[in-house]
Amino acid sequence: MRRIIIFEILIILFLISCKMPSEKEKLRICPDEWYDNQMPCTNCNVNTRQYMIFNYSVERDLSKLDIEWIKANCKVNKPEVVS
Repeated sequence: MRRIIIFEILIILFLISCKMPSEKEKLRICPDEWYDNQMPCTNCNVNTRQYMIFNYSVERDLSKLDIEWIKANCKVNKPEVVS
């Protein structure tokens, strides 16, 4: 029984030591389109006013993306204002 517990602890330590993607690592991919929605609305969330489109899929959580990298390296590097 004791050997099993030690073995499980070693497995857990090994998994922790493996390089796992951290939350600080942001995605570095170029968007197909980038929009800043300035249309009037009463229930709008400020964080969802800007969004990007990648391969026909909308991404509203820009916190996952490396915005500075996108601005420096992509053809679409600033939002198009929609009003």
